[in-house]
Amino acid sequence: MADDFEIIIIELPKALKGYKNNPNNKVLQWMMFLDNPNDVEVVKIMKENKKIKEAKQELDKISLDEAFRRKLLNEEIYRMDLEQIKDDAHEDGLAKGEKIGIETGISVEELKRKIN
Repeated sequence: MADDFEIIIIELPKALKGYKNNPNNKVLQWMMFLDNPNDVEVVKIMKENKKIKEAKQELDKISLDEAFRRKLLNEEIYRMDLEQIKDDAHEDGLAKGEKIGIETGISVEELKRKIN
């Protein structure tokens, strides 16, 4: 439906000129970032606008060379794998404890009280 669709066209050169008159406007700050994320003015904007700072950090991260990006990805996968191993071990321990409890006639609640 046409009522549910809206297109906004922003002319970047006009937006950049508008920023000079209204530097606190968040939309115009984003236009400055989109035009040149490495501009000196954008560095100033990042001191006040945390979202633009985060976007710049993410842009820098994805712009790193391929080998370094792979290294970062591998480190993240390793960290996630360790968390999963820890969670799996915890679940296995709970399952074994519950099985022993059932075999010996100790309730799950009683086991939890003994553990805590």
